[in-house]
Amino acid sequence: MLYKMNKEIDPSDVVDAVHAAHDAGLKVKLSFIVGFPGESWKSIEQTADLMRKAKPDEISLFPFVPFPGTPVFQKPERFGIIWMSRDWSAYRALDRYRRPWFCYETEDLDLNTLYRMYDFLDKVRKEVIGCVSGPSTN
Repeated sequence: MLYKMNKEIDPSDVVDAVHAAHDAGLKVKLSFIVGFPGESWKSIEQTADLMRKAKPDEISLFPFVPFPGTPVFQKPERFGIIWMSRDWSAYRALDRYRRPWFCYETEDLDLNTLYRMYDFLDKVRKEVIGCVSGPSTN
């Protein structure tokens, strides 16, 4: 998934960096994007594994948003997008209740699947950082 997003980072390096920062007495926050076109349950499981192995102090989750000016927005068909909202108010990561806001679908990622993936990772996030409650994303 990181390759598809043009992120030049190896998950094992993330784990090593978090552990090194903890060894130095630093707190670490990791941020993850959920639902980039091409996301699969396999990549979601890999993200969950990364969260569990890295054990950061904080984790932020954000739904992928194809903002204007990005390659995904400019050429959605290249990324398999079959529907993308043209309602500009929908182009935000979280609504006022801090629930994810997905504004596109692909052949493999309908809105229901995107929300289920987000909910799964949010549950893992809470397990990793020791949070037992928080806003529902259903």
